[in-house]
Amino acid sequence: MARDHELFEAARCGESSARVYQWDRTWVTLGRFQNPSETLVNPDDLNWTVRETGGAAVLHGHDLTLGVAVPVLGAAGVREVYRKLVMPIVLALQDLGLDAVLGEEAGFADRREGAYCFLGKSQNDVVSARTGQKLCGCALRVTREAALLQASIPIHEPSVRAELVIQDSGADLWTELDATQLARFLTVRLEELT
Repeated sequence: MARDHELFEAARCGESSARVYQWDRTWVTLGRFQNPSETLVNPDDLNWTVRETGGAAVLHGHDLTLGVAVPVLGAAGVREVYRKLVMPIVLALQDLGLDAVLGEEAGFADRREGAYCFLGKSQNDVVSARTGQKLCGCALRVTREAALLQASIPIHEPSVRAELVIQDSGADLWTELDATQLARFLTVRLEELT
C-alpha cells in the first residue's frame, strides 16, 4: 500500500503511473474508513492494512492487484475519472475472452452494502455481462490534484475463505485466469491510459 501511496503522490505532481502485482500470502486491505475491529473476524490473527482508497474490505493472495494514479485535470467529475481508470481493466478482461462490462451496462446492480467488497454489485462494478458475477473490486480516491484507483481481480480459489476473516462476507467469487497473461493485457491497456 505504501507503493500505491507513492503513485498517488507522484500523480499529485503531474505524473501518471500504474502497477500490477500479486501478494505473497493472504492479506486483507480495508477501505480507509473501515474499522478493523468491526470489519475483521479476528484482527490479531490476520495480516491486514488500510488502503488509500475507500470501499470495503478485500481479501488478497489469490488475486491480481493494481494501482493506477493520474493527475486530475480540469473539472472532471468522480464518475468520469472512475470510468477513465476502470476501462483498461474492462478491456484487459475482454482481451482474455471474458464478457466484462460495467454493472450498469448489464443491468446487474444490487447495491447490497457490507464489510466485504465482493458482497454486492453496483452500476460501477466490473461484472460478467452474462452472469452478473463481479469480476473485479475497485476503490477510488479523488482529490483536486490526483486520482488513485486500486483494484483486485480474483484469479483463482482463495487459500482462506473470506467468511473466516471478514465479517458478513458470504461466498468467495473468482474466475480461473492466467495471471501472466492477464498482467500482460493489463499492462498494455494501462500504458494506453498513462
